[in-house]
Amino acid sequence: MIECYCDRPSYRSGDAVDVHVSTSSPRFDVEVLDVTREGRVLWAGKELPGIAHPAPDDVASRGCEWPVSFTVPTTHDWVSAVCLIRLTASDGDQCEGFFVLRPYRPRAALLMVITTSTYQAYNDYGGANAYATGGLAYTGGIPVVSWRRPLPPGYITKSADFVRLASTTPGDESIPFLGWAIESGISIWSGGTGWSNWEHPFVEWVRAEGYELDFACSHDLHDDPGALDGYQLMLSVGHDEYWSWEMRDCVENFIAAGGNVAFFSGNTAFWQVRFDDAFRMTTYKGRWRDDPLLGSDREARVTGLWSNPITGRPENHMTGLSFVAGGYARIAGASPAGQGGYAIYRPEHWIFTGTGLRYGDLLGRESVLIGYEVDGCRFRFANGRPEPTGEDGTPSSFQILGLASAALLSKESAPDFYPDGAMSDLEIVTDQMTGSCTAENLARFTYGHATMGIFERGGTVFAAGTTEWACGLASRDPQIMQITRNLLDRLGKRDAHRVNAGSIPID
Repeated sequence: MIECYCDRPSYRSGDAVDVHVSTSSPRFDVEVLDVTREGRVLWAGKELPGIAHPAPDDVASRGCEWPVSFTVPTTHDWVSAVCLIRLTASDGDQCEGFFVLRPYRPRAALLMVITTSTYQAYNDYGGANAYATGGLAYTGGIPVVSWRRPLPPGYITKSADFVRLASTTPGDESIPFLGWAIESGISIWSGGTGWSNWEHPFVEWVRAEGYELDFACSHDLHDDPGALDGYQLMLSVGHDEYWSWEMRDCVENFIAAGGNVAFFSGNTAFWQVRFDDAFRMTTYKGRWRDDPLLGSDREARVTGLWSNPITGRPENHMTGLSFVAGGYARIAGASPAGQGGYAIYRPEHWIFTGTGLRYGDLLGRESVLIGYEVDGCRFRFANGRPEPTGEDGTPSSFQILGLASAALLSKESAPDFYPDGAMSDLEIVTDQMTGSCTAENLARFTYGHATMGIFERGGTVFAAGTTEWACGLASRDPQIMQITRNLLDRLGKRDAHRVNAGSIPID
């Protein structure tokens, strides 16, 4: 047995990285790898002493509290990266650790923010996370989750035969990922988060195209109001679900000052969370009425939905979209044979330059761009094109570029998800938005649309409205690749920051 974690999710070049290890073996070796640059070795150690440490019963909320086993001495000239710590015990057992390395000072125009707050919510080490206290069932989870514990297998790396949560077979409601994960010996929760699902393939594509990236993480947006200073474009990729008030302030101030953001993500900023100085994250979620801030002068920071009226700050203000008006697609009973791609409504927009797309064409159908979790907004049609109503906080300048059908999962559409007494996703959203799950209120939120769009408010904000954008890049979808180039070039000022040629022509 060997397990490890870092005391923080990120460090700046020049910091000492403290690594905590528990192992039943007397010795272990370590390699620190840059997984954003083909796994090059940054640092290594041999024959380090190993000691087994117990974990407290409440480890999921409290953390492991193991002592520091070794320190990785970074220097100011280490380039920004996502780093994998690979430990090999003397008996052959292995484990993986993880940290994000921020640059000593910005060197790229593009900053990719790794979604570590969502990793933290899903981490089920110790038998609990923000969703459940054992197994898959949505039993409500625990309201406080610690960063300071190992990430279970599957969060950092997965095998090459990785199965997506979104079904690539129309009509398949079985969620093949779950069986594959159990057979592969990885956490079933790693299908919804972690470096390997979306962020890694996105970075691989971006690197192959010759773009330069710096890296930070969710927690940096919370801790450092100036985390985005010096950058042209911030990138959010995959599943970016959990945001604190301070994270929102950091990004929205950046946009107001002229900074650009591309949300290549879905379910983005759905839940409000709070962090403490020990990297514990509070998230009452569906049990938001139990949050001690309810009824206080800080009630707006209750850890429920950002769209909950008591918060008064729907995520639409920042992204243009919300999961409340989107939901799920190509998973369980939510649009299981759905269109898989976006119907395009404004093909003349500059993001479609070079794609050949026309009005009504489908973008990403073959790669299943619309799957797992998607975001939307309230809209109406005018002259054959969708326009936001603004009733949910979406800016009036938001241009809807594409739409696809979606639905919130309910006990009827996903009966195996919800044990007796648990609330479904549909009920959670309806309860927080209206206070009562009447049939009339449930009907308001049952169905939605994945929505892709863009708006300006100082800077430019693009929202892909789906977790699966990186899957389109990994599938080499020529139109998704061209749209991504157009966005990175225009919003990230590529000419000054592209380091080599690698564009792929559209056939």
